[in-house]
Amino acid sequence: MGKTILGIETSCDETAVAIIEVSGNIITVRANLVYSQIKEHRPFGGVVPEVAARKHLEILPEMLLKARSIWKKDLKTLDGIAVTLGPGLVTSLMVGFDSAKTVAWLYKKKLISVNHLEGHIHSGTLPDVEKGDIKKIRFPALALVVSGGHTELIMMKNLTSYTKVGETVDDAAGEAFDKVAKLLGLGYPGGPAVEKAARGIKNSSYKFPRPMSKDTKTLNFSFAGLKTAVRILLEKEKNWKSKKKEISRAFEEAVVDSIIIKTNLAIERYKPKTLLAGGGVINNELLRARLKELAIKKNISLLISPKRYTMDNAVMVAYVGYLNRTRGVTLKRFGELSAKPNLEYGEI
Repeated sequence: MGKTILGIETSCDETAVAIIEVSGNIITVRANLVYSQIKEHRPFGGVVPEVAARKHLEILPEMLLKARSIWKKDLKTLDGIAVTLGPGLVTSLMVGFDSAKTVAWLYKKKLISVNHLEGHIHSGTLPDVEKGDIKKIRFPALALVVSGGHTELIMMKNLTSYTKVGETVDDAAGEAFDKVAKLLGLGYPGGPAVEKAARGIKNSSYKFPRPMSKDTKTLNFSFAGLKTAVRILLEKEKNWKSKKKEISRAFEEAVVDSIIIKTNLAIERYKPKTLLAGGGVINNELLRARLKELAIKKNISLLISPKRYTMDNAVMVAYVGYLNRTRGVTLKRFGELSAKPNLEYGEI
């Protein structure tokens, strides 16, 4: 018999609720709701934690009721409630986590804590349909997480083993996109804005550096210097506004190249059988294409997150909650536990 899990995600500025059923290797998404706070944060050019938390508090109860209505069953029949424990913005996390604790207490259900980044990793195994097969990970596996707050390479020996082998030493890739989009006056969020501006430009006359690309001793990334390179260019060129498309393309290529260079190095070093890719920046078409080319070149399986699951969502949280429940990771004394904004792999 399958298991039904309610998932709640509020780690940053998306409020998300989902209900999934997992039976054998088949996952069925019964409800999938996401409220994006882009319009709330656009005037600031980035996420304001207090604004995000207040919106979560306002919208989450309504979304829980709507998910139950879509599912058309009583929450008493759930097999567990999965919620993001961390990492993320502490005020946002607290809204989701405290809400999940309340629902778990009310219906006497097991509360299952989830690492948000594990959600992004496993989103690559999810089908791009409401009901379908869960893709199998062949171990050892290398996971690439690229989002607004994280750019990391993770080695996995199995479903419960995560070893961080590379990470950004400054800005995350998504953060760099936001900052450069702001410099260019392209709007927020920066990733889609830069990608849209760069569309149609095949050969830019500009060339930005690929930070740390020649340092083969480390698998770490750096993106702050790229932002600085763009700023310096804009200060030097008076007519840069007429060159926004070319600048956007050059910056996009620099970010993607930087990610591919280190991912390629990690594959050569650790010889994984599978490459998983998830996170908001994985939505970028150039990056997706380059990852597919890399996987073919290295003859490894690529499990890349469907676009519907690249951004923060509760389906991935519910699914990792299902995985955690099957290995006994539930919070029996959840009243004593709170959200963990700096949660690391393996802490759950």
